[in-house]
Amino acid sequence: MHQPQLSTRQAEWNLAGNPAEPLSATQIKTPLPNTPPTRPGIVEFVSLMGAQFHFELDTNGKTSCVQLSTNKPLLPRPPTNLVRLRGMYTAAILAGGQARRMGGQPKALLPIGGSRIIDRQLMTVREIADHVAIVANDHTLYKSLGVPIWPDIRPSCGPLGGILTALVHATTPITLVLAGDMPFVTVRFLQYLADSGRDVDVAIPRTTEGYQPLCAAYNQRCIKVIQKHLDTRTNKVTDFLPTVTVRELGPTETASFDPTGTLFFNINSPNDYETALKLYPKTRRPSSAL
Repeated sequence: MHQPQLSTRQAEWNLAGNPAEPLSATQIKTPLPNTPPTRPGIVEFVSLMGAQFHFELDTNGKTSCVQLSTNKPLLPRPPTNLVRLRGMYTAAILAGGQARRMGGQPKALLPIGGSRIIDRQLMTVREIADHVAIVANDHTLYKSLGVPIWPDIRPSCGPLGGILTALVHATTPITLVLAGDMPFVTVRFLQYLADSGRDVDVAIPRTTEGYQPLCAAYNQRCIKVIQKHLDTRTNKVTDFLPTVTVRELGPTETASFDPTGTLFFNINSPNDYETALKLYPKTRRPSSAL
């Protein structure tokens, strides 16, 4: 079996309930509920106390944990109370549009329910991704947020250029791309979306209004294809989809994630912003439903 080469951060595992603390030998002895990895079919590797472990959750929900190698005495038994808190993903928020219909006001900085859209989105994607960044050309607007700001590597190419920028900078195979004007995306849906992209080039929702390319998961295999389309001045995001493998998430599949009908709502005009302010109370729900 091929062993993926993981960065230290990507391979970091924590005890359940302690997302900010690195795993330690002392914590292993702490009695905690058995919380296995939660995504079926995922194979993970982690080095722990000099020993390397392989964790897998099969489609029937059965967890296996096998010690693969060690340069120290074997542990009495593999620890079972580990949880992989975040997937090995990059999340990139595209916040570099000119927002002409908003009078040039950056849409990601609009407040909704006491928080700016960008703050809501960062809080959401940090639950899913190991690496989070903002794609924008004006560094000063977002420098206080404590995340990398990636300027367009192909200026004036619209959202497709932003997707390319995110993929080129990303250090993970899969990048979750999110438009900076979507205030109501949820952790639960974005996790499902990112996981859906593991075996394809693009995982993309399709609503009754069409594809949602700015709320989609892209594999780095798309880089050359996107570059080729931009070279021929084909800037429409969905035009390259026929040339890659696609996992489409249709309305029936996404319905359970969108009980309020607001999941893919985006802000393009002052009227949309007014609508978003009215929709906000409707979208509030317990954190377990996020």
